[in-house]
Amino acid sequence: DFFFFLPQIKKDAIKNFSTAQETGEWLKTQYGDFSPRQDVLNGFDLYEHIKKEHEIKLLNKDLSFEFSGDPDLFLITDRILLLFILTKIVDNAIKYSHKESKILFSISKNSTNCILSIIDYGIGIKENNLSSIYSFENSVYEGTSGEIGVGKSLKIVQSFVSLLHGNIELK
Repeated sequence: DFFFFLPQIKKDAIKNFSTAQETGEWLKTQYGDFSPRQDVLNGFDLYEHIKKEHEIKLLNKDLSFEFSGDPDLFLITDRILLLFILTKIVDNAIKYSHKESKILFSISKNSTNCILSIIDYGIGIKENNLSSIYSFENSVYEGTSGEIGVGKSLKIVQSFVSLLHGNIELK
């Protein structure tokens, strides 16, 4: 019986370790004199990095990950924080997307801001859960292929977006 549970124990341990790492990254930004870096980043390079990082997950659900926008657009922001933000949002997009659908990475610029969007065509979030999406009081959520999410990463994402003086919007 013990060996039957080993795969689930391993999966849970990896998830818990990941959560501990995320919490550690978040804590570093909450204490001391943390100040975001000012890195010059190319939007298309960010897309390529995120696509490569999620390659296996995308393949497992047969999802396409497409780019939209100006491939020559640059932005100035903290690379580590932005990659964390994008990684977690794309993780959620994959988790809640139906097999054989697509996820769109879009970048544009208006007169004052750079706008990064991750657009998926998944199951969405129930209206009554929107108010708690950025809290630590969320329940466990299940993705379209049985993936488990505990809802902690979006709270950290919101904190990082705030550190970058940005806005996050879920629709």
